[in-house]
Amino acid sequence: MAISASAITIGTDTNTSGTTATVTKTLTAGSSAEVCVISSSGATHNVPTSSPSETWVLIATLNDGATDAMRMSIYKADNVTGGSTVITETYSGSIGNRFMAVKEILGTSGYDSTASAFNAQMQNAPGTGTDVVTSGATPTLTSQPALFSGWTLEKSFNNNAPASGTGYNDDGSGGTGIAGLSSVRSESKIVTATTGDDATFTNATDRRYFTFVAAYLESGGGGGAAFNPVAVWMP
Repeated sequence: MAISASAITIGTDTNTSGTTATVTKTLTAGSSAEVCVISSSGATHNVPTSSPSETWVLIATLNDGATDAMRMSIYKADNVTGGSTVITETYSGSIGNRFMAVKEILGTSGYDSTASAFNAQMQNAPGTGTDVVTSGATPTLTSQPALFSGWTLEKSFNNNAPASGTGYNDDGSGGTGIAGLSSVRSESKIVTATTGDDATFTNATDRRYFTFVAAYLESGGGGGAAFNPVAVWMP
């Protein structure tokens, strides 16, 4: 099976306070799942749990405790059991602005852990125009074909998220339950080279963003090994 990504499935999307967020999706056995968790920054994120149980691993987290007081974390699970899967995030305390979504990557051997193929950054004023919102590039990939999966958050929740970048497919947006705007967007693209790449988004209004990218390898190309997660901390 060639590698591909599903549209995102959104679970919790609310500006009311609570201690958990959940999302439910029917997954294909052997695929990878990537979870995006967003909240106000007053509480920390924990590694999600799921039923059936999967091994969830943090890829990166971004936190802005000063300007917009938001936090965004991306987790992944490779070689999932499959079937209807309920994924739950339990925060360190009661928190507002809770959002959780999941994307499935099919035909993959997993996240390219050998290359630590991810990047993430905060941009407070990237400007406007094509591909100006960016995660920064990943390292060179271990093999190809591969799929780059990107996420962005307009972290003030005062505007919709920017459009998907050049060469990327739009995998969906959300966040309307927090402030009535689709301030979160996900995207993906398939490549046939090992060159590192970034997630990019095209911006019409200059705002403040968290942006993330990770690479998943097509089955038979490697990946999926254990790795040490890296947290990107933006105080």
